[in-house]
Amino acid sequence: MHFVQKPGSGVSLASLEVFSDEGLQGCATLSVRIHMRNNISLSEAFVEDHRHLTQGLSDILQALRDDNLEEAVRMAEDLDQVAGPHMEFEEEILYPEVRKSRGSDYVSRLYREHQVALEAVKALISQHHQERIESQLKEKILQGLTTGLDHAISCGTLLSHVTSLDQKRQDEMLTRLLDLRRIGHRWSELSPSKK
Repeated sequence: MHFVQKPGSGVSLASLEVFSDEGLQGCATLSVRIHMRNNISLSEAFVEDHRHLTQGLSDILQALRDDNLEEAVRMAEDLDQVAGPHMEFEEEILYPEVRKSRGSDYVSRLYREHQVALEAVKALISQHHQERIESQLKEKILQGLTTGLDHAISCGTLLSHVTSLDQKRQDEMLTRLLDLRRIGHRWSELSPSKK
């Protein structure tokens, strides 16, 4: 077998064709997520993360509203895994930078919003053996996830802060974000924000 990268496959998503030695018989196309330091900028990585967070939170909210608890829990578990590196990046690297220009009150609100959303994700995951969710708990989870969704949407405005940094600092931050993705802590594994 050999792999061939398809031209025009994009920055962070490469499409590969897999061919068997018999030629085109059994040819399959697959997508592989890659993050190569030379092929993605910090702003592209940041936007990509926020797209995943926004979509994940939206999907979980919809599943809960549709009373599909099993699917909502499964998606919350997925989000817990996918969101971890980004949340760690924001809390440990980005927010200290933002504090310099926006102040402590603003950044403290961002940390609180992360905590509210995380508590909702954890509460939902804790329901994995339940067939139904109690209405008050469901409402509390919906509110927390909505806070998280609003945060993910508005936090995209921090992109202007990211792009205003000098290129060396952006490269350092990108390296750290990619390292955090490689390590892959779950969101629920991170220490609670006390900032």
